[in-house]
Amino acid sequence: MQSTSSPFFPVTYVPPGADPNQLGDITVIEHDGIIHLFHLTLPNHDVVGHAVSSDGLRWKPVEPAIHTGGARDCDGDMIWTMHVMRHPSHRLFHMYYTGCSLAESGQVQRVALATSENLFSWKKHTANPILESRSPHYNENLGRVGFISFRDPFVFTDANGLWHILVVARTAKGARFRNGCVAHATSRDGIRWQLLKPLYAPSQFEDLEVPSLLQHAGRYALFFHHFCVGDTFCRVADSLDGPWLPPRRELLLPRWNAVFRFCEWNGRTLLYHWLHSTPDWPRRGARGTGCMILPPPKEVEWDRDGAPMLKSFSGWKGCHKGRPQTLPAAGFLRHIEGSRTAWIKISDGSVRGETVGRSLAAHSASFDHFIAEFTLRVENGRAAGLVFRADPALEVANFLRLDFERRMVELHRWNLYDSSLRRYKLVQPTLFQSLPAGLQRNAPLRVRVLACGEYIEVCLDDVVHLSAATYAAKEGRFAWVTEDAGATFGSLTVQPLTPPKQTG
Repeated sequence: MQSTSSPFFPVTYVPPGADPNQLGDITVIEHDGIIHLFHLTLPNHDVVGHAVSSDGLRWKPVEPAIHTGGARDCDGDMIWTMHVMRHPSHRLFHMYYTGCSLAESGQVQRVALATSENLFSWKKHTANPILESRSPHYNENLGRVGFISFRDPFVFTDANGLWHILVVARTAKGARFRNGCVAHATSRDGIRWQLLKPLYAPSQFEDLEVPSLLQHAGRYALFFHHFCVGDTFCRVADSLDGPWLPPRRELLLPRWNAVFRFCEWNGRTLLYHWLHSTPDWPRRGARGTGCMILPPPKEVEWDRDGAPMLKSFSGWKGCHKGRPQTLPAAGFLRHIEGSRTAWIKISDGSVRGETVGRSLAAHSASFDHFIAEFTLRVENGRAAGLVFRADPALEVANFLRLDFERRMVELHRWNLYDSSLRRYKLVQPTLFQSLPAGLQRNAPLRVRVLACGEYIEVCLDDVVHLSAATYAAKEGRFAWVTEDAGATFGSLTVQPLTPPKQTG
């Protein structure tokens, strides 16, 4: 489908308002077919925002859930990360959240509770706080660090009806910058808790923020955000007693795809998270400033080793626009940059490129929002990939680069621009996201690129590897790329999309 110039469509979600950097840590829960998003509101931490979605993609903001309390309350200064869960035996929802009081100038973190019958009207528990850091397992000395970590609660119940809470904490002893742990407590009613030894204390991190837990077939997966770094790690175990070990892919998504929260919806486990990005698109004057956005969800499945992996959200089918189109691999030979003799048509309809240096073979069709799928086999050499949303001169585009030497998948902003000398144009493919990938030469690889609005997602053999936001190149052509390599490309199937517009 040939495309005309496309307007800007905000596919990712940020809370409405003048400041695009308001989205803080999140929690999600499904009720009666509706997904509810609760989030911190930055920078004040004075309100928990609330939005709803019926399809997992389009969000509508509604009235906030709770606000900071009075001067003498445990949450009188700030509210930090929360978790909402359904009571296992009553038609009631519990919101466990972090409260910081004015009495200690916000330096002591405690766990508080609010309840609701419908997820819209909330009432704070009269005996807040319900849990705080205490020895012998956890630090309660304010002077030791200058603040007491005890935040970001995550609550679940087991098959025996026992409640469990995980909390960001620090051990009572240990090195100042390596005593972060995941605290653990249990309860019979979700209100009165007994502190236990840490669930996970690796003596490796300062704080293990926003912990969350998944269970599947007797196997557990623990996720936590590395304090001030931006990586969200995974650890797996056969019981809550551990040992908690890194799976083959301990990073399911690249840096700054963080704060993992999950909800069950239509028989699937959805992962939501925030994505830190430096916008290169015109969103409410945000250009050039960092902001947190809520990207579309991913679906969680489990591999044969009992570790979680991510698949693309099946709800994208509701955004399909018309029928998928096939761009024959040979059609990319209409425009070639680099050596023309590098490219050979193969009888099965594929195209093979073998180059010293880099060569591009482009197609003339232009697309804006799409899911593109193709097969790739790199027989030898360094790297190959796909340029997409490229302008006619192939000077501005996105570049998916698969590095078979370093076994990395990379997403670049491909930009050819005038230098400060005003005499030359310099090729500037700028890397802005990457992740290790099990790339193997002489093995077929299924590649899937979703580009919708500012959101870009890359799957290799059906597993999500990249999740990014950029709008510098919003529509254009495709091109095959070889880089000091011999590679065979199969035909490209392109499914046009209608972007899911946000409300508010």
